[in-house]
Amino acid sequence: MRDIVTWNSHAQHRVASNIFHPRILRDLENVHPPDEIQLENLYIWGDVGTGKTLEAAFILLEAAKHRYLQATSGALLFTSVPELILEIQDTFHRVEYTQLDVLNKYSEALFLVLDDLGSEKPTEFVMTTLYLIINRRYEALRPTVITSNFDLGTMADRLGDDRITSRIEREYKIKHKTGKWKK
Repeated sequence: MRDIVTWNSHAQHRVASNIFHPRILRDLENVHPPDEIQLENLYIWGDVGTGKTLEAAFILLEAAKHRYLQATSGALLFTSVPELILEIQDTFHRVEYTQLDVLNKYSEALFLVLDDLGSEKPTEFVMTTLYLIINRRYEALRPTVITSNFDLGTMADRLGDDRITSRIEREYKIKHKTGKWKK
């Protein structure tokens, strides 16, 4: 039976184990969630250690709870931008899993968290990849949470292009995190 009791007693941990790395799982169990969690497009930026990644993980876990309780399907994905780029580069020497497969995977996910935007070197390949994923999700109205150490102005300068940041400005709530995450 899909209810909140079942979710809290065992389904939450099983689902979370399939989405997050062990460190994030540990942190999710040891810190308090945000007071309010909204399932919306969100750009969270701030200094290292302010809890951007954890807040994004709590939001994705809330999306997982909604998917579970409503018995719907769809991928819930959490990845760092550098990991995403490596996943695509790994397809260069494979025929069974292509760049388009990776782009579709992230573009079509029910809910996506892109962690650490701006930590990658902004090559043309990286820019095109990020633009395609963010734009496809923007066009399809799919919720996305993006974390970064940079505000949007700095991010546009780092990327040398404002196509990505303009989509974020139009459709995302912008949240600046300060201070340390409360335990």
